[in-house]
Amino acid sequence: MSRLICKFQVVGPVQTNCYFLYREDTKDCVIVDPGDEAKRIKKFIEDQELHPVAILLTHGHFDHIMAADEVRDKYNVKVYASAEEKNTLSTPHINLGEAYGMNLSVKADVWHNDGDILKLAGFDIKAIHTPGHTEGGTCYYIGSIGVL
Repeated sequence: MSRLICKFQVVGPVQTNCYFLYREDTKDCVIVDPGDEAKRIKKFIEDQELHPVAILLTHGHFDHIMAADEVRDKYNVKVYASAEEKNTLSTPHINLGEAYGMNLSVKADVWHNDGDILKLAGFDIKAIHTPGHTEGGTCYYIGSIGVL
C-alpha cells in the first residue's frame, strides 16, 4: 500500500490548520478543513502536484469552512460532513461567521453518520463522531495505517 503523506497550511483569521492527506504514489489527496485562503490552498495543491478527490470537514465553524465551496468548485470534488452538523454548517450565527460579519453557509454533498466508512484516495476512512465542540464534530480514522 502507498504511504500516506500529511501536510498542512495554517489559514484564515484565527489560524486554522488545513490538512492535505495524500498518497505518495498517485498524489490523490483528501483536503481536511479548507478554512480560508482558497487561492493559497490551490497554490499548495498545484505546487505539490496533488489530485484532490474529496474535502472532509471536522466540524462546521466558519474557520474550517470558508474556502470549502471555492475549493470544491475548482476541483469538482465532494464535501463530506456529519449529518449532525447540518444546522451548524447552514446557520451563520451557529457557525460563528455572523460574529465576523459573514453570512456563511456550506452544504455538504455527502452527509455521513457515526461509523461510516468513506472510501477515498484508496483508503478506508472511518467517520467517528465526537460531539462537544459542535453537535456533529467528527474525527477521521484510517485504520490500515493507524492515523486519526
